[in-house]
Amino acid sequence: MSLLNVGARALLANQIALQTTGNNIANASTVGYSRQTAVMGSVPGQFTGSGYIG
Repeated sequence: MSLLNVGARALLANQIALQTTGNNIANASTVGYSRQTAVMGSVPGQFTGSGYIG
C-alpha cells in the first residue's frame, strides 16, 4: 500500500459518507425509510519494505 493509496482510500471513505448523508436527506420525508449510517474505523499499520504506513 503506497502513501497515495492511503490518501485515495481516505477520499473514498469520505465520499461514501457524504453519499449516505445525501441519501438520508433526500429520503427524509419518505414513509418507511430508515436512516442509514456510514461506519468508519481504523486499520492497523502496514509494513512496507521501507517502514510502516498508517
